[in-house]
Amino acid sequence: MNACDLEEGDPSERDDAVAEFVAQSDGRLLGVAGVDLTHPVQAVRELRRAVEELGFVALRIVPWLTPRPAQQSGRRRHSA
Repeated sequence: MNACDLEEGDPSERDDAVAEFVAQSDGRLLGVAGVDLTHPVQAVRELRRAVEELGFVALRIVPWLTPRPAQQSGRRRHSA
């Protein structure tokens, strides 16, 4: 398994795959959850499941994969 195998898909499926990988490490690795921050309610549910059921210890947040609202600034934009 590599990172490319887990980039797309349902966060719970990715976390399950990571949990299987961690389980094979004889305690050398710890699980880190990944959630879809564009769906906050589901993200909290998945994080809770990952910690309570899978024994994960952290949440991976990748800012450049999360869409951001348009940045607000003090400058006005003028159309041409």
